[in-house]
Amino acid sequence: MNSVPSIEAVVVPTEPPICPICHDDLYSRKNRKFVGRRVAIARPCGHKFHFKCLSRWTKDHLTCPYGREVIKHMVVKNLPLPRGWKNQMVNAAEEGDIKIIQALLQRGAKVDAGRTAGETPLALAVAHENLDAALLLAGRGASDPIGLSDLGELFLAGGEGIPADLHKAKYWLLKAADLGNAVAMGHLGYLYEHGGADFPVDLREAERWYIKAAGLGNVISIYNLGCLYGYGSKDFPVNLREAERWFLKAIVHEHTGAMNNLGFLYLLGGEGLPADPEQGKFLLFKAAGLGNVSAMYNLGFHYEDGSKGFGKDLHEAEQWYLEAAEMGDEMAMNNLGYLYHHGGEGFPVDLRKAEHWYLEAVELESSMAMYNLATLYEHGGEGLPANPEQGKRLLFKAAGLGDASAMNSLGCLYRDGGMGFEVDLHQARAWFLKAAGLGDASAMQNLKKLPKPQPTKKRGFDEAFPDEPDHIRTEGESMAAGCAGHKTMGKRASR
Repeated sequence: MNSVPSIEAVVVPTEPPICPICHDDLYSRKNRKFVGRRVAIARPCGHKFHFKCLSRWTKDHLTCPYGREVIKHMVVKNLPLPRGWKNQMVNAAEEGDIKIIQALLQRGAKVDAGRTAGETPLALAVAHENLDAALLLAGRGASDPIGLSDLGELFLAGGEGIPADLHKAKYWLLKAADLGNAVAMGHLGYLYEHGGADFPVDLREAERWYIKAAGLGNVISIYNLGCLYGYGSKDFPVNLREAERWFLKAIVHEHTGAMNNLGFLYLLGGEGLPADPEQGKFLLFKAAGLGNVSAMYNLGFHYEDGSKGFGKDLHEAEQWYLEAAEMGDEMAMNNLGYLYHHGGEGFPVDLRKAEHWYLEAVELESSMAMYNLATLYEHGGEGLPANPEQGKRLLFKAAGLGDASAMNSLGCLYRDGGMGFEVDLHQARAWFLKAAGLGDASAMQNLKKLPKPQPTKKRGFDEAFPDEPDHIRTEGESMAAGCAGHKTMGKRASR
């Protein structure tokens, strides 16, 4: 006999496929919009809703919107992690998607996503300069020492739209250093060595961190210890033997900067370290052969200067300067310009080449090249017409960048007139004072000799002021007589 089931036997579903309040899918693992949404279970009826939806509903209602039974309490249920959550976390870190990262962490995702150091979401967020995502991950306990070190370095150097913050740099670098990261220790050494805004230099603290990093084999820190001992400072005495020891350790690892710097020290010698020009030359040539630009520059300088065991050879100087200049070295560009500008023993002047290399250096904001090019434009010469207006602009730009020689020349031009300048002893004094304040010896002498400004007086009809056409200059006299001079950099270290 057929029977009809009673009403009591009918099964009533307690979980609709959608949230009855917002009518969106209750679960949707494929749709990123739903990642991390929590589900609330109404009790005692057992119906499920999005947590936020039910929370808003219960502010104004007592009963379940689906079954109309009184809600006594609710149980919050976190959604399970979706399949492929690790890839979602990585992609979100690379894209800087904070909401996805927060949602996955809320569901219980591990902050490092099971990845090795340097490949974690934190490291990837820093690599893509997604600072908010990186700080979220780091603040949630990321234990990737490489990622933490990179985050510290990002605050140390700054990035696009990310201002440098040395105190934040220190905070994250210390976190990485506590996990044994040698690179972070080295960065802390650099931070204390150079300091910055509101962060004082502390060379003893720099030494301590460099030694810790060097003990873990960090070659850059080994090299930086050599520089620290080799050049010292007011409160950190030079120790050339220690410098030599650390440079030699770095050279074992083929560090070309250490070769260049130790070669530099051997050429000069000093207290406790006798000069050894042959070994110095050997190290400079080795570093240059391995592509160290500073060593190329130094070889060019010594061949130009003809000192420290180098015979003077301007053609050899030209070749080394060219190699360095073609690798983007602005000092080599400037010195090439100077070499072509003034020539020398068996080396002809070529003003067009001089202008070319000065301009290359000017493009890199070299105030020295601006000054030298201004002196070239003052008179011009064979194949290059004078351009005093451009020279004037270059002098002002170089002075604005802090070049003391340019300031001194401006003082001379205001004192004597020329290049479109009218005599103005007040301006002359101001520029001499600026240059003297930067230690320029010529400006100091010019200040002493500068006449005091005289009251304006009438002049005779047959008198000419010094800046007028009738004022006779000695043939070849500079418009800023006695102010222009050799402007080339000396030997240098590389850091």
